[in-house]
Amino acid sequence: APATVTVSVNGTAWSQTVSIPANTVNASVIIPKSGPEDARIQNEGLFSKGVHIVSDTPIVVYAHQQGSVSSGATMLMPVETFGYTYYSLNFTQISNYPDSYSWFYIIAAENNTRIEITPSDSTEGGWLPGQAYTVNLNKGELYNVFGKKTGAFTGKDMSGSRIVSVTGADGNCHPVAVFS
Repeated sequence: APATVTVSVNGTAWSQTVSIPANTVNASVIIPKSGPEDARIQNEGLFSKGVHIVSDTPIVVYAHQQGSVSSGATMLMPVETFGYTYYSLNFTQISNYPDSYSWFYIIAAENNTRIEITPSDSTEGGWLPGQAYTVNLNKGELYNVFGKKTGAFTGKDMSGSRIVSVTGADGNCHPVAVFS
């Protein structure tokens, strides 16, 4: 079936709606990387800039980013596949590009989402390895964690960091998505 898909960036006014014929691919939605609609997350902490995708029929969504010396891709998951416990899979950051980090972020699909994050190594925000930190998220918010920089082009490997959804203020445990 054909799909009408709206892509938006929470916390900004940017939105784009596309019509996609059945059994085709549309690669023309480009997420803003500058100005007030900039969707990039460039620091550690809490953000409301999650990309939100709504379709009137089930679809498969892939994301691809590219920079001057690197690129990456992922398949995006529908909220029905979100889980409760994750371990981050990363690598020791060694790059030709300054301010590159080993990273992971958590996205909430529901209000009152409480997560417990135990980083495997020190973070840019000052978190210590092996210590649990609690973060509260609401729908559409995300929490980003960066491995601590060890030089202009190197940083800590965050592999093995544990992310667990725990009982929130409403008495429920809410599923989350984690990307790394």
